[in-house]
Amino acid sequence: MTPSQSSSSELVCCLCEEEEAVVVYSGETGAATPQVFRDCNAAARGGGFLCLHDRYFVAPHRAKPALIVHEWGRETPAHTCYVAERVACLSADASGTYVVGGSPSGAVYLWLVETGEFLCSWKAHYRAVTHVTFLEGELVLLSAGEDALIHAWNLVDVLCQSSGGDAKPVATWSEHSLPVTSLSCGKTGGPGALFLSSSLDHSCRVWQLGAKLSLLTVSCPSPVLCCCLDALEQYAYAGGKDGNIFEKCLTEVSRSGGGGAASSSQVSGGLGESVTKTFKGHTKAVTSVRCAGNGKTLISSSEDGLVYFWNRASGERVRSISRETPITFASVLVLNDQGGGPLSSLSERRAQRAARPSLQPFKKYKSVSGEEEQLVAVTALPDRSVEGMLESIGGSQPASGASESAVPREASRGSEEEASRLNHKLREELEMAREELQKKEDRLHAVEGQLLDLLQAKNTLM
Repeated sequence: MTPSQSSSSELVCCLCEEEEAVVVYSGETGAATPQVFRDCNAAARGGGFLCLHDRYFVAPHRAKPALIVHEWGRETPAHTCYVAERVACLSADASGTYVVGGSPSGAVYLWLVETGEFLCSWKAHYRAVTHVTFLEGELVLLSAGEDALIHAWNLVDVLCQSSGGDAKPVATWSEHSLPVTSLSCGKTGGPGALFLSSSLDHSCRVWQLGAKLSLLTVSCPSPVLCCCLDALEQYAYAGGKDGNIFEKCLTEVSRSGGGGAASSSQVSGGLGESVTKTFKGHTKAVTSVRCAGNGKTLISSSEDGLVYFWNRASGERVRSISRETPITFASVLVLNDQGGGPLSSLSERRAQRAARPSLQPFKKYKSVSGEEEQLVAVTALPDRSVEGMLESIGGSQPASGASESAVPREASRGSEEEASRLNHKLREELEMAREELQKKEDRLHAVEGQLLDLLQAKNTLM
């Protein structure tokens, strides 16, 4: 294959927590590739892993507030980027311009990929964020959380805010009664875009961006931990806590031809529909489920340590992946071989590395270059201002210049000490105010959490 040619490869990235490694397999044959990412103690679930610019593999650290960046073709990490807090789930937009991470505190963090710049963060959920994903071809971010809510965020509105803290969702859906565990978006964008959600309340729901209510609810026999839509948006798949995978045909869901919002009356069969097929084989909870690009295969992983390839039409297993150490999570990535992936030749990888700039580490704090410049100007001011003041005084120099100049120097030192004391006092007061505000926010979140617990308990009893 010449450098001008390119082909896409579907890869299954399998996380082995005991080895602290991600092993890559072919999505077509299930055969192991030479690529292994070592020292990758990644977090499972929550959207899986990222492939940026067909060259970098990015995953959140399972226990530390860090993002692990690997380069395809190499085993050891290129960067370990420490961030403000631990990230539970990751997503990137279709162009690879922005990376978004959701945290256990309910905050969402946004980075610019080109420079690694931390742009902003905002409080998206009252509880932990469980999944973040972008709508196909849109700068619309979907987030789900343990507070049983799903939010849609316009990234343009978020970036227009000074810090992101005042960001408001453009839409919110609250029909789930227990934590939302996963999201999956269709391949069409715009107001008619479909997406799927799964929850511990034994249900999967089909939503439309322009509709206020869910279009379809699928009742499952088990709490649902993961879900996915096929490429044609005709079937939904849900991975259950009991080890089964449930299929539901969505051809009854109709959307208005002009991309307008669909109503629940347009869904035949009503709410609470049962599954149409069950894939049985896993013995423990299903951790991920994905449709392969060929449209015929379903790929799933489970806490039993196995990855299965299923025939979607018959529901039978066609192959499996197993290792001496259990595989706890699998994510399907599509990679352009010309980008320097594991199936590219050494010369092609070198050519691509030379042609593209290296990925910059993701930063922990937001850049405040203007404030830094101002601080430097202020610290350089006192001595020069005193000298300039003395030079500007009219009249002849005093006879005892040395003794006379000692007075203003002593005065300047006194003023500096006074300014330093005031500055220290202001910093202490500001820190106390921040601590008090944090305590109030913690109390508010605790009350909100209690209310959510009561509502979820009530819905469970009902």
